[in-house]
Amino acid sequence: ADGFSYSQAKALGYGYIGLNAGKDSLANVNVRRAIAVTMNTALTLDYYPGTAEILHRTMPKVSWAYPTNAEPYYEYDSTGESAKSYLAQAGYTQNLQGKMVDSSGKQLKLTYTIAGADDDHPAAKTFYKSQEILNSLGCDITVRTDNDALSKLNNGELEVWAAAWSTTIDPDMYQTYHKDSQAT
Repeated sequence: ADGFSYSQAKALGYGYIGLNAGKDSLANVNVRRAIAVTMNTALTLDYYPGTAEILHRTMPKVSWAYPTNAEPYYEYDSTGESAKSYLAQAGYTQNLQGKMVDSSGKQLKLTYTIAGADDDHPAAKTFYKSQEILNSLGCDITVRTDNDALSKLNNGELEVWAAAWSTTIDPDMYQTYHKDSQAT
């Protein structure tokens, strides 16, 4: 209509998938790597057709601090072979029942949490695909929604979650992502 127009602007906000290394089930870096290679973050783009892009660092690309030509730390592997290799490095094997277990016989069980009452969320497809891959290896991954996810995130209760964050013009990565962070 005459007299109306719109413009799009990039912002200093972004969505991310977090893993709580403080949880016993995620303490081993190779378990976290196994999860990372099963996360097809390209599936999040379906939620925002034509208006989102994949980030490979925990800051938006419009930030001056975003590295030029950043690549993913861990490439997505739909076959599960990379995840299986990382889990083996973490001391997991498949038992006779096909369960992925540690040396004490405990199955790898994790909960992926989607904030809100339903799974209408940008990370939902990514979580369900990761669940499918890891469960095919004998893990027990559950994806659930939770209206209290953000307060649980602040309390350190979640294992794996999806959330959003925004930075200032000078991103302070120590404040936000350091193990002793008090960011809320």
